Amino acid sequence: MRRGISLFVACVVVALVACASEDLPQEKVAGSPSPGGDVTGSWTATWAPLVGTNTYPDTLKNSLNQDSIVTRTVRDTCTGTGTLTLAQGTPVAYVKGTYAITRTCRSHLLKHSGADSVFVGQAVTTPADSIHNGNMGSGSLSFSLDNSTAARELQLGLVSGNSMDGTAQWAIFVATRPTKGRGTVRGTFSATK
Repeated sequence: MRRGISLFVACVVVALVACASEDLPQEKVAGSPSPGGDVTGSWTATWAPLVGTNTYPDTLKNSLNQDSIVTRTVRDTCTGTGTLTLAQGTPVAYVKGTYAITRTCRSHLLKHSGADSVFVGQAVTTPADSIHNGNMGSGSLSFSLDNSTAARELQLGLVSGNSMDGTAQWAIFVATRPTKGRGTVRGTFSATK
């Protein structure tokens, strides 16, 4: 069973490292967890910033006033603050709990040079639910904020006493543009107990 937990944590680490964004400092990607640790308790968490460059199809009117489909490139930036209330199992380190977050995501269209251009919009959401796939192993906590078959809102935190920090990757809908796909944002999160 411990081998399964270690394998899950290793897979999450590989997935997050492989998908690290240009805005993610290397020390957050390749940190070494301390042994052991207990995450039971209430944590105050901050996600900032999570950034991603994404594309989506949009409908525009052409010169003949007909609908035309174009591909838009946007930079999505998300931040969040909230609480995690966690309970770590013994002796196996499964972690259960709940979360409540206030999340703000902003989108800007990108110029061909890659610089931000037109502000597309902002969406503020307040998701609250149970954490999923929570595991604690070798000082590292991994969990998801969603319950889909392919977890879309992953966190991997290195725990040191009453604090943790690490990486996060969210694949989310951005309500300020047509919801014809998901945008992926990656970055850092931290929490204190």
